[in-house]
Amino acid sequence: MLNIFIIDHRPIPRFGIRYLLNQSLKNFQLHDFNSVNEISSRINLPTPNLIFIGADPELPGIQILQRLKRVFCDSRFIVYDLETKAGEGVKFFRSGAHGFLSKLSDLDSLSQCLKTVMDGKLYLDAKDLTMILEEILVGSKPSQRSFRQFTLSQRQKEIASLFAKGMGTSGIAKKLGLSPSTVSTVKAKVYQKLNINNVVDLKSTLAQTRSDL
Repeated sequence: MLNIFIIDHRPIPRFGIRYLLNQSLKNFQLHDFNSVNEISSRINLPTPNLIFIGADPELPGIQILQRLKRVFCDSRFIVYDLETKAGEGVKFFRSGAHGFLSKLSDLDSLSQCLKTVMDGKLYLDAKDLTMILEEILVGSKPSQRSFRQFTLSQRQKEIASLFAKGMGTSGIAKKLGLSPSTVSTVKAKVYQKLNINNVVDLKSTLAQTRSDL
């Protein structure tokens, strides 16, 4: 029996993957989680053969993948990331993913991805591959792009700027009248879109895109 994990706090994507699995596989057991931290809180979990990584309110997808790879090194990983631009999917493969789906992917792509990954191969949608090739030809790095190219919202820009100035989550939440959890979620989305992992990288990116703020 295959053991499959889904990590996504959104019920609709989880339902869609569950439906696809029911159509494609016969003998499997599905475990779904709202966040990666929820995995450690459950006991007697089996070792997963396959892990779907979607949206986590606490961590960006790349950090979830890196964290789980250390624990489940023999599992197969499919990342479906609707926030990251398709051309940036290569970063997930570098971190150990076996399949990547972006906002350009459709249900047929998801089905083909599942089959390919379960056959022991890597999967990248043709549309995503085209985007990656364009990135190579242009020769630009994600960290050098402007905020407009990453389509950050005004709120995301505002919170990113405050973090870069040295403010903490609680201070930003108080200043903007938001909950700390909301600020943390926005921060995770910003890190994900800018392909960065810490405040130092954030400051560097802001310095390079100052004219766009």
